[in-house]
Amino acid sequence: MNDFLLYPENAAFIAGQQPYPASLRVSRFNIGCAALILMPFMIVSTVLMAYTLITVRDTLTLAVSGTQITGQVIAREEGYDEGVIYSLTYTFTAENRSFERRQYVSQTIYNQYAPEQPIPIRYQAGNPDVSRIEGTNSIGVDAIVPLITSFVGIFAFVVAYGTITTHLRLARLRRDGRVINGQIGQITAQVDNDNDYQVTVQPHFITPDTGERITGKRTYTANHLKGMALPQVGTRILITYLDAKAWEVL
Repeated sequence: MNDFLLYPENAAFIAGQQPYPASLRVSRFNIGCAALILMPFMIVSTVLMAYTLITVRDTLTLAVSGTQITGQVIAREEGYDEGVIYSLTYTFTAENRSFERRQYVSQTIYNQYAPEQPIPIRYQAGNPDVSRIEGTNSIGVDAIVPLITSFVGIFAFVVAYGTITTHLRLARLRRDGRVINGQIGQITAQVDNDNDYQVTVQPHFITPDTGERITGKRTYTANHLKGMALPQVGTRILITYLDAKAWEVL
């Protein structure tokens, strides 16, 4: 019985004509491009996450030990970012210095104060640069907006981590993997939203180092199999194997 090759281009490797399976080839250029694209998102998200943590820290400090003083509103602004956002800019004098800060507020607070009107302020003694409008000692928009934005960077980090670890795993398989026999326990296929043919294989094989029976699962893009009958359960397949977690169907 002939071995089923999920990727026919791997036949050259099986025949000893190539140093490693073609399906394990990873483009360093593509990895580099992905890193360049994702890097700005990760940097921005790191900065925003740090800003969020500082904002939360300052908010908690003001709530516990802040000093109240009367300041003055000097400007009001409305903006739009997936909805109307409001901000007040105020000034106050503390510890023989004048301070000015812009703060995002709710529409209710925004409507309460006009320019040149007194406004109660709570500031951090010894560090008046940290202040908030009295009654708004919550995380609020100041922290929520960058926190939500930082999740974009977290997603970018996850994608980058997955890309790098996949590259390293395939590199290890190319360098140290060995070819073993297995059998198809189950195989299914479907066309995804990008019109790619996704083949899911659940092979059975015996590990050569421990003799353990492994039943795994891998999904591959195999557009060359569109319109073709899938192999039957029990068909012998070839697997490049490094350990119980690092292996791929050839």
